[in-house]
Amino acid sequence: MSFKQFLFEKMTTSDAMKLLGLSNGFDETELKKAYRRASNKAHPDKGGSVDAQQRVNDAYNVLKNVEGGVDPMAKYRQRAEENKEKARIAEIYVEQLFNQYFQPRVYANYFKEMSGKEYTFERNIRSSSTWGSVVHVSYRFTSDDNKTFFDIDFYANMYFTKALGGGEESTGLDSLSVNTSVLHERKKYKMSRSDYKRENSIEVIQNPDKNFPKAKLKKVFSVKKRKPVKRADYLLAFSKELNATKNKDYIKIPLKNGYVLVFTRIVFMRQAQYQGNGLYTEKPFRREKLIITSFMESKNPDYLDDLIDGMKKIQNTSTPETIEKDLEVLKTKLERRYMDD
Repeated sequence: MSFKQFLFEKMTTSDAMKLLGLSNGFDETELKKAYRRASNKAHPDKGGSVDAQQRVNDAYNVLKNVEGGVDPMAKYRQRAEENKEKARIAEIYVEQLFNQYFQPRVYANYFKEMSGKEYTFERNIRSSSTWGSVVHVSYRFTSDDNKTFFDIDFYANMYFTKALGGGEESTGLDSLSVNTSVLHERKKYKMSRSDYKRENSIEVIQNPDKNFPKAKLKKVFSVKKRKPVKRADYLLAFSKELNATKNKDYIKIPLKNGYVLVFTRIVFMRQAQYQGNGLYTEKPFRREKLIITSFMESKNPDYLDDLIDGMKKIQNTSTPETIEKDLEVLKTKLERRYMDD
């Protein structure tokens, strides 16, 4: 029997001893005699059954690893349960600490001041060690346009002590490690990585400026205005991001399901746009469905980014039945966001 099987064996030591008629303090000889007695009754050839004999075998396998009826793995199981309880207590302690001192609205307002965007946040708390010595608290603040993300990782290093003479174990924060970063316009910027003593931890939790220094954030958000994009930029993005191919004015965008989405670049009233041509099978190359939709060729680089992101989702999830609807949803979204371009 493997260690894992033994550790998680459904039959307990006491059940096995009861089945074989043994009491505490048995030795190997007594175990073998008890096994033979039980087998004489349980074996199918002696009037028993396969299931009954299997139970006897299971009992023997459990007890042959036991000395005198004492389960040698019991202390490890007990320790595992104690560690699990420690981790649970540590998580509760840290959760209460951050509920009291971490103010998401303060951070969101600070990020808005630096970037000019509104933010929502999500939080996750979990013990990152087997007995709760380190609790990981992560926050992610996401901008309303889904283009800027502030990530904060707190690692609370915990201590566990018992009072002199025994008594209940106490839990507390020993130190705090912080790691922060910003993901903006698909580029990641490291902000800070520091360790703090317990007496400084509250100030660090409360103060966004310590974790995201203004000087660094100004560099992130003071990037020069992006240049207007041209036809060549669209073709390059289609090729690099969507694996599209170009044949004269036809743009062929492969889909995950084996189909090809074809657009034609046309110019009307000095405004270039990509007109839907149809949904084609790849082999043989044959049009299966007429697609009537179009996307303008805006000079705004943000428009191109959103168009590519939307097309990537369509590449991965759309089917012949949903392709037209998915394209119209993307077109409507872009028109509403960039109606003034």
